Amino acid sequence: MKFKAFVIERDKHEAMLFKLAFGGNKYYDIEFFDSVKSLLGAVEQGPDVVILDLLEPEMHGIELIKAISKINPGTHFIILTKLCDPHVIEKAQDEGVFKYVIKGDNSMKYLKKSLKELSLVLKGKLIDS
Repeated sequence: MKFKAFVIERDKHEAMLFKLAFGGNKYYDIEFFDSVKSLLGAVEQGPDVVILDLLEPEMHGIELIKAISKINPGTHFIILTKLCDPHVIEKAQDEGVFKYVIKGDNSMKYLKKSLKELSLVLKGKLIDS
């Protein structure tokens, strides 16, 4: 069974790289959005996970997480961002973010690992902590 992942990525180049890295994966069907508005319009479809940056121009990522959680409380979140401020990470954890991945040379590797771990949680084979 594949799970539904929504990714918000404004940069077309980054979105293309993401598609190349995750195309044909066995865990998730991935849908891309280029704005907060388009993502929020689709959240009622019930994504299992939303992958987002905290630095969205339309709305801060923490506020976006809160908005999505109101619409679809069962959604999990993975943050992929350049922000490494401990206070921001703590706020994200307070909102129940599954993983917080800092963008860098190995971020796609960590993101793939995070998605695999989350798929096990969703299948009930790993205890979500």
